[in-house]
Amino acid sequence: RATANARTKLDLTNSTQSRITVRQGVVAYAGSQLKVQYSTDQTTWYDLCVVALSTTANQTLAGTWTNVPAGAKADVFVRVVGISGDGVADPTFGLITLQVK
Repeated sequence: RATANARTKLDLTNSTQSRITVRQGVVAYAGSQLKVQYSTDQTTWYDLCVVALSTTANQTLAGTWTNVPAGAKADVFVRVVGISGDGVADPTFGLITLQVK
């Protein structure tokens, strides 16, 4: 869930690329993903990077490096959201990391 208490603030001003990495413990629905999104006002959210989840348990997954959009090159709020699940599969996650360079 993308609740307000699961958001943090990051300064991405000098960042050029980002990716999300995750340790997935339990299988996910095929086609589901975790996304990192950013916002300047916590009302409108935009995608920063994404990782496809696995239908195999106990995987360490890394998304591809993606360019940081111009709108994210500031002191922004970030959150992690899950998308494209089926509402039945209940994957579990260990460490979720946003890497920037």
